[in-house]
Amino acid sequence: MNSAVIAVTIGMIVFWTVLMLIAAFLDRRRGRQIEHDLTEMEREYHLDGRDRYGSFDHRPRSHR
Repeated sequence: MNSAVIAVTIGMIVFWTVLMLIAAFLDRRRGRQIEHDLTEMEREYHLDGRDRYGSFDHRPRSHR
């Protein structure tokens, strides 16, 4: 009984570790793809990248 509990616990730890490593790898690939897409958009629309991450933080101007 004790060895079964230990085996299940170790199996769960190994499974969780493998799952987290796969998730981290996929997240890194997705981050690189987003970075690549942003660079392509900057090149296509002749942007300099200054407001790459902050453009949505500014309040819109009110039109009078």
